[in-house]
Amino acid sequence: MINTYKRVSSILIAMLLLVASVLITQTVKAQDNTGSGLRISPTRSELSIVPGDSRTITQTVKNVTQNPVTVQPTLNDFESDGVTGEPRLIGDPNEVSAYSLREFISLPEDFDLEPDEEQELTIEVAVPESASPGAYFGSVLYRAAPQGSGDGGQVALIASVGSLVLLEVPGEITEKIQINDISAYLDGGSGSLFTKKPNEIGVEIENLGNSFSQPFGKVAVKDWRGNEVFIYELNDSTPRGNVLPESTRLFLEEFFDVEVKTVNDEEEITKTSPITWPGRYEIVGNISHGTSGEIFTVSTTFWYIPAWLIIVLLVLLVVLVGGAIWMYRRYVTKSTRRRK
Repeated sequence: MINTYKRVSSILIAMLLLVASVLITQTVKAQDNTGSGLRISPTRSELSIVPGDSRTITQTVKNVTQNPVTVQPTLNDFESDGVTGEPRLIGDPNEVSAYSLREFISLPEDFDLEPDEEQELTIEVAVPESASPGAYFGSVLYRAAPQGSGDGGQVALIASVGSLVLLEVPGEITEKIQINDISAYLDGGSGSLFTKKPNEIGVEIENLGNSFSQPFGKVAVKDWRGNEVFIYELNDSTPRGNVLPESTRLFLEEFFDVEVKTVNDEEEITKTSPITWPGRYEIVGNISHGTSGEIFTVSTTFWYIPAWLIIVLLVLLVVLVGGAIWMYRRYVTKSTRRRK
C-alpha cells in the first residue's frame, strides 16, 4: 500500500513539473514574440553650422526582430554622467537643457518596419539667425513596439536606440578647460599608496567653455630615477571623445604593457605591469585642447609598496627596536654591577 502511494505521488509530481515547464516555455515564447529591437547607424553625428544655414544628416534604422514594429522618433536632451562622458538622458520632458537641439531639428513621422527591413531617414538641422555661438546636442531616440500589440490587451516590450547629434555654431567660442586631477587607479579607485600594482591612469578634465572640448596630449609615468616606464596618448580614439560644456569627464587608460603574439594562427594578448620595483613613481601629463595651442602640464606621485615588503620592514623594525632594548638593558645591568 505504501509503495503504491509513493508511486502515485511520484507520477503526480512528474506531471506537475512537466506542465510547469510547458507553461514557462510558452510564456518565454510569448514574450519573445512581443519583443522588439532596432539597429541604427551612425550612432553619432557631428555638425558645424553657421547661423541662418542648415544641413541634413542621414540615419538608417533597421528592424532586427522577426516581428513588424512601429517606430516613433523622438528627441531627447542629455547630459554627461560626469565620469565616463557617456550621455545620460534627461527623463523629465519639462526639463530643457540650455544646450538643447529642440529648436533646430525636424524629426520624421512615425513609420512601420517589417522584419529585417531597414529605412533611411533624412533629418534637417536648421540654425536660426538668432542662435548664439557654442555647442548644442541631443539624442534622436527611436522607440519601437510590435504592431497591434495593444489590441489584444497584451503588454508590449518597448525597445529603443539612439543616435547622438553634436552641433557647433561658430562664432565667439570660449575654449577653456581645467585639469581637476591626474592619478593612478587600482580597480576603479584612485590613491597615492598601493600595496598592489595600479592598473589604470586617470585624468579628470572639466570643460569651462561654451563648446565641445576634445583634449589630447601625452601622459608618462616615471620611476624614482626619472626613467619613463610607461607613456600613452590621451584621448586618441577616432573620433576623439568630447567633454561637454559645464561638465567633467574622467579619461581612464589601462596601465599595462601589451604584447600581441600569433600562436597557431591565433592572437594571444599578454598584459604586464610596467612597474617592476617598489618605490616612488611620478605621473606627468602634457595636455592640450582646441585651437589655442595652450598646454597644461600636471603631475602627481604615488608609491608602490607591496604587502610583503611592508611585512619585512615591520619585522626589521621589531628586530631593531628589540635589539636596542636588549642592548640598553644589558648596558644598564653592567653599569649597576660596576657600582656595586
